[in-house]
Amino acid sequence: MKPNPGRRRRVDPGELKDLTDHLGLVTHLGLTMVAAIGIGFAIGYYLDRWTGHRGLWKAVFIPVGALSGFWTVYRIVMETGERSERRRGGHNDNTSDSR
Repeated sequence: MKPNPGRRRRVDPGELKDLTDHLGLVTHLGLTMVAAIGIGFAIGYYLDRWTGHRGLWKAVFIPVGALSGFWTVYRIVMETGERSERRRGGHNDNTSDSR
């Protein structure tokens, strides 16, 4: 039987939830990076205006903002991975020594 190109495929609700979760995570990570770099730029811009320098403080604070953004994104990704492992039952945080 030939597939009908006009017919839509049924989407599994679990598959759709995974897709929206991943889209939300990617959006969150992107906005986190943009915000961190933007804050670094703003701090550098106003320090340059205040001190009379031409780009010195921007050159300092834009990389600081980028590093801060990378660090925050790393933490978010690691926490998300740990949460998904716990949901699947692969990780137990309640490990205690029996003495």
